Amino acid sequence: MVNRGNHNMKKIVEKISKLLALSESTNEHEAKLSLMKAQEIMAKYNIEMKDVKIQREEIIENKVDDISIGLQWKSYLAQIIGENFRCEVLFACRGNSKKAIFIGYAYDTEIAISIFRYAYKVINRNANRLYYQYKKKGLKTKNLKRIYSMSFIKGLNDGYKRQVNAHQEYALVVVPSREVKKYANNISTGSINFKKTKKENIKTIEMRNIIGIGYKDGSDFVKPKKYIEQVV
Repeated sequence: MVNRGNHNMKKIVEKISKLLALSESTNEHEAKLSLMKAQEIMAKYNIEMKDVKIQREEIIENKVDDISIGLQWKSYLAQIIGENFRCEVLFACRGNSKKAIFIGYAYDTEIAISIFRYAYKVINRNANRLYYQYKKKGLKTKNLKRIYSMSFIKGLNDGYKRQVNAHQEYALVVVPSREVKKYANNISTGSINFKKTKKENIKTIEMRNIIGIGYKDGSDFVKPKKYIEQVV
């Protein structure tokens, strides 16, 4: 019998509940992985089925109001984060204002938005630091922030791909569910199409260095994550 007064145990039971809900997925591989993980945790903590109530979450639209998506790199960043944390991302435009909307189950959108905000702050902080370092040394700074940001995002995207390739069990768990994709398609007037980024004419060694720094920072941003456990 589970002692529900224990805060950590309550969280564990909630995790199992959500995994069991995922085990009913129409995606056979995801369902199998979720059930296996639920069984593993139940055995570890001696939890019985009678202690668990399956939680079926509703799909929600979670808008990021505190970050205006004005520059292209912010759109790319939101899209990549969403793709790797079970969310679809749409953009709401009103006048000159453009906001990202993460669509998915509540827990997933909260995680995705939290990581999006953090990555956004890291990119801005690093880009500003490099800008002032280069300016102080009398080096060229034109397009530096944009080049760094896009290089960071390229490194981030490749880092997520490498992580999935190294752990094939993540492949079908990190992507948005069929239900989430259907929901997003129903509320959008069409799929989001990003224009291809213009190729930079990088002539200086300094700017090539920025690409390398940005790419490495983006790759390093991706830390090993236990997606099967986080997804609940």
